[in-house]
Amino acid sequence: MPIKIENFSTIKAPTDLEKLVNQVFDTVPKEHIRGISKVVFVDEIKDPRLASVTKDPQPILYHPKTPANQAFIELAMSFFLAEKENYFKRVAAKLNFKSQIAGALLAIIGQHYHLSHAYGVKKNQMMQFEPQVRAYVEKHFVSWRDQNGGWRVKMFKPFEPYMKRLDKWIKKKMMDSQKGAKKVVKK
Repeated sequence: MPIKIENFSTIKAPTDLEKLVNQVFDTVPKEHIRGISKVVFVDEIKDPRLASVTKDPQPILYHPKTPANQAFIELAMSFFLAEKENYFKRVAAKLNFKSQIAGALLAIIGQHYHLSHAYGVKKNQMMQFEPQVRAYVEKHFVSWRDQNGGWRVKMFKPFEPYMKRLDKWIKKKMMDSQKGAKKVVKK
């Protein structure tokens, strides 16, 4: 069953939302998105259940399956386009719009996948899935980026092994310096 995309937002998106959502959903296996019926774009997420939890605006909201409704995803365009920020932050938000939407959708898809395939897990035990969802997002985001990235991805692709090696070296140096700092504190 194809995913429905509903756009109730009055904010104009810098790209075709339907194409972007379909690209993201095409990068994950079909069994991971089974049960999600639609993706809804709104200006701001206004859910009375969130008022008791937080006062901060939420960028994305996952509505789990209920007896009356299928599971669906709700995205707030004002957050992803930084409508209430200064000019430079709005420009940066427009430049990173596709990747931000893709990352948010992949995070919710990963959450949905781990929720729907974890039997007997209580709500207070959901934090145990955070590392798995994070790894899921990283894995599928790389494949989405490689398939749908523009000229920047093609330009930096040859440098990727060198950048990974540099990253590994920096992490090793940081770990060594932290171990050294702990030894000094113990003496």
